[in-house]
Parts: sequence; structure tokens; C-alpha cells
Amino acid sequence: MDSDILNSMENLHFTEAESETVITEPVSTEEEDSSLWLVGSVITKQPVKGEEVCRIFRSIWKTKNVSEIIELCPNFFLIKPVSVDAHTMILYRQPWVLDDDLFSIVSYNPAWRLADFDFSRMLI
Repeated sequence: MDSDILNSMENLHFTEAESETVITEPVSTEEEDSSLWLVGSVITKQPVKGEEVCRIFRSIWKTKNVSEIIELCPNFFLIKPVSVDAHTMILYRQPWVLDDDLFSIVSYNPAWRLADFDFSRMLI
């Protein structure tokens, strides 16, 4: 497919005015590295407010440590630390508590479903 596009582009010609407005940017084909990601679960019977959890922990961990916190579904969150040090700090400074409920965090495996993660064992 790439060769077809390149062959088609060989016959493409721009006027001087058009060539000034053409902007090319490299396209990244690399997948995002998920080796540092974490997944967390608020252990409670009641659903928590996902936006509130994200805001609170983003405030605690600071943006210099976490690039993103995403609510996957009620009470489950994907956490994207920015470095190995941030990953270690978040994972090993457990237990995290939110309104008297535990927030259990484990390393993320993209091949697993949420039901496959064991949130009952926490590093303390």
C-alpha cells in the first residue's frame, strides 16, 4: 500500500502557491509503550465518581509524575506514569485511600481483561 501511494505521488505536481502551504509531519507508527502503566480499582460496593478520583490522584501524584488517568469503567482506572521512578512511587507507596476505601493498584498487562487483575493483594 505504501508503495502505491509513493508511486501516485511521483505524478503529483504543485504550483508555487500550493507548495508554500503544504505541511508534512512525520507519522508515528510506534505503539505507545504500556510497560509503565498501572491499573487501579477503588475497592467499594458503591460506584465512585470517576472524574473526582482522577482529579484527586492527579493532584496527589502531580502532573510531573502522571501523564494521564483514565476511568476504564466504574471503580477501575488506567494510570500512565511518565517515568520508572513515578511508576515505582505510585506502586510501592500503597495503600492509597479514598474516602476510607482502598485504591488498589497493580501493574498493567494489556493482554488481560479487568477480571484477570488481582486487586486483593497489595504491596504494603
